[in-house]
Amino acid sequence: MMLRRPEFIVLGAQKAGTTALRHVLAQHPQVYLPTFPEPAFFSFEGGAPSYGGPQSPTSRFGMIPTVEAYEALYANALNDRILGDISSHYSYCWPEQTAACMHRYVPHARLIAILRQPADRAYSAFNMMRQKGLEPLADFAAALAAEDRPQRTNWTPDFRYRHNGRYSIHLAPYFRLFGAQQIRIFLYEEWTTSPAWVIAEICRFLGLAEQPLELNGRHRESLRPRSLTVMRMLRQARRLSGPLSERIPAMLRSRLHTWLWVRPAPLLPAVRRDLTASYAADIQRLEELIQRDLRHWLADHPRPYNPAEANEAGDTNVPA
Repeated sequence: MMLRRPEFIVLGAQKAGTTALRHVLAQHPQVYLPTFPEPAFFSFEGGAPSYGGPQSPTSRFGMIPTVEAYEALYANALNDRILGDISSHYSYCWPEQTAACMHRYVPHARLIAILRQPADRAYSAFNMMRQKGLEPLADFAAALAAEDRPQRTNWTPDFRYRHNGRYSIHLAPYFRLFGAQQIRIFLYEEWTTSPAWVIAEICRFLGLAEQPLELNGRHRESLRPRSLTVMRMLRQARRLSGPLSERIPAMLRSRLHTWLWVRPAPLLPAVRRDLTASYAADIQRLEELIQRDLRHWLADHPRPYNPAEANEAGDTNVPA
């Protein structure tokens, strides 16, 4: 029996709703997604590089290093299912190499990406790494400044907050190899304001029957610990003591959790403005690549997305 490979791939971007999209698409009776959440095979065929830095002991990169292991993820899929791979790594990990590998194995796959205003995406990624206890710097501006320093050169790509938002560079190899007709790009603001429209468009793009799918709920909200030291101590105690933590009264556990985990402060306007300015040329190139109007991304402050304004600007690829 010939093993199958994905017919569609969601490239990302990281911190742009891909986890929520997975939750929705997994409900569709015609779709099969592997239980392994982000295979990332096309970025790490042969295994991941030897990383240093805070994430290296627990990195999931390269866990699906061979095409045989990748195909095995889909071995139990029924013949009438459309196979998918949702791995945000594809949007920022060595795009030239990743796109070439993907095209070699699945040249007819349809590609989907959700893109988020890059400064907001970078701050969300930073907060995620703080939540995991991996980013040692508590200040976002300091982490941006440290991104290209020699001591971070061998850290995993997740720490490249600024670089990972240069979408035109990362997407260009996919457009060159697969062609625009095989790629559909959505904006994060469309996903958050009109999720039903996005899902309907994805279904049409993939040839799926439209289904009533559950769209409610947020996933992976990035909270930040007040203290990395306290967080690491608690995690270590939980690993060592196991059931001991269960004997702590529920109210005390709840209060400790409430104290430790807090929502991050809004991104400072000055930091957002400077970071957005650094993306201006890339955003302009991205507009040409994906044929979308992205002028609202260059605004000094984030504002609610208005599809009517996008239509007036001549962008027809937006919810009516």
